[in-house]
Amino acid sequence: MSIFKRNTTNTQEYRSTNPVLSTFKMSLFGGSNSTAMKSGVVYRCVNLISDSIASLPLIPYTFKGDWKYIDNESQLNNLFNVQPNPFMSAFTFKKMMIVSMLLKGNAYIAITRDTRTGNVSALQLLNADTVIIDGSNNDIKYKDSITNKIYDKSQIIHLMNNGESFFRGESTISYMANSLTIGNNLDNYMKSLTSSGMMVSGILKPVAGNGITPVKAQAAKEAFNSTLNSLEANSVIVLDSGFDFQQISISPKDAKYLESSKLNSNTICKFFGVPPSLIYDEVGKYSTAEQAQLDYLNNTLSPIIEKIESEFFRKVYLANEWNAKELKFDTTNLMRLDANTQATYFKTLFEMGALTVNEVREKINAAYPAASGNKHFISTNLQELGNLIVNQTNTIDNKIL
Repeated sequence: MSIFKRNTTNTQEYRSTNPVLSTFKMSLFGGSNSTAMKSGVVYRCVNLISDSIASLPLIPYTFKGDWKYIDNESQLNNLFNVQPNPFMSAFTFKKMMIVSMLLKGNAYIAITRDTRTGNVSALQLLNADTVIIDGSNNDIKYKDSITNKIYDKSQIIHLMNNGESFFRGESTISYMANSLTIGNNLDNYMKSLTSSGMMVSGILKPVAGNGITPVKAQAAKEAFNSTLNSLEANSVIVLDSGFDFQQISISPKDAKYLESSKLNSNTICKFFGVPPSLIYDEVGKYSTAEQAQLDYLNNTLSPIIEKIESEFFRKVYLANEWNAKELKFDTTNLMRLDANTQATYFKTLFEMGALTVNEVREKINAAYPAASGNKHFISTNLQELGNLIVNQTNTIDNKIL
């Protein structure tokens, strides 16, 4: 039976200005919206990753001779960084794309091409909950169950997350369902614990040699619970002379709730690949903010960035363009340096001839270019100690013109 005949009548519609909240509302935690919304660590991780990538320009390049140049003549530059379609900005588009991939396991982007030129004219993000995949007959086709439109694999940019199948991804949350369940159980336990004055379960038993009737036992239980629920801080419970209380649950100290809660946060961060310091869960281990950002870029964002670049490149460009085009994220925005580090960075690149004066001025948003500022310079201050230029008689060597 074709997978296209799957029942999709229970598709849920949602409205929200926040794509992370919108995705959370699609019952990602086994149908429990409230559970998803209460996980601040998950929200922070998803929001951090999606915002970081959404803020990066995706730059199309074209090769001319032995050098590559930004392809400003291509419509792709505007689609990737200004407006991919008439309904959203590039930032919102990229953010929702990453949120969908992380929390739903898949992000589907439909490509619209100009029928005359074949160039891409629009990119439309589809609702991952309504897309059905048919992987039969050694081919892949996508169907939007809302519009009933069928797309060929070349018409869909498909970003998969944690995919065990070659055509369908799985959300990060499904991998850590057990960890989240443990965390929720700890939360419920702590609420129950605090509501009872931090007391735990136990047995109210008669002292040896004292027999009690069922009526007296029930009355003693009700009296004990009533006293327990009305306790204030540092209060004392007085038991009937015929009873003894024996604890049967571990104490709050032994349970180490705070440590368990921290472990749960760290577990979530491990699944998303986000350093705990970036979710304000613990003090960072880095001596500088630049080191923290570099670790975040290399270990968290780089694999996702590479995945996006690869999938966009092979779907947006035609096969006959692959050797003449390139698609790369500009990650400069993530490495915001302090003034001293930035000055050292630009000074080093300038002295090795990698940047001109005007290129540096452009990066620091100077008001205007400098006259004759497009020339490259190389520092030549290093000299042989026993053969200094100033001691030479040659007019060229000692720069006497």
